[in-house]
Amino acid sequence: MSISSVMYFVSKPNNRSFFGDQGQLNTLGKICVDPFENFKGLTEVNGKKYYIHTREPTSWPLANKFCKDFGMTLASLKTEKEMIDLFHATQKVSAFDSWWVSAKYDGGVFKWEDGTVLGLDSNIWGKNYSQPSDYLKNKNVCTDFHSGIYSGLHDSPCSANYRFICETNLNYLRACSITKTT
Repeated sequence: MSISSVMYFVSKPNNRSFFGDQGQLNTLGKICVDPFENFKGLTEVNGKKYYIHTREPTSWPLANKFCKDFGMTLASLKTEKEMIDLFHATQKVSAFDSWWVSAKYDGGVFKWEDGTVLGLDSNIWGKNYSQPSDYLKNKNVCTDFHSGIYSGLHDSPCSANYRFICETNLNYLRACSITKTT
């Protein structure tokens, strides 16, 4: 007999979720995949795990959906330290890409995934590059940063195709994990 850690997070159609075993998954819905087992190259920063998506670039809505489908969210970089740490992590993967993060222009302000406002005067905007700027021209604007040179956050049309970073709180992963006897 061997013991292996398996994560099953079942999301039923009524949006109620519970943990279950493989037999329940066949009838109840979607699995919250274990990012530790299925995604390579996770980066840990300040108690969070980040999945740096290096495959084909995509729009912000599709990047957001991807992260949510796997029990994560687009990354929320609320401090300059988090921004710099992830900037260095993305440079190791690709020196010249743009990366979607969770803040989106909504109701006249930029908001992170959790609803926290990202002020226009925040020190994580790329002020040397006159950021943010696109929100003045386009109502559907999301946030990204570039890994070529540290330039802070930028705002870009959500339809642009960039790579992206998903974030998973380690406490969520611990809660999602169950042990299965095989």
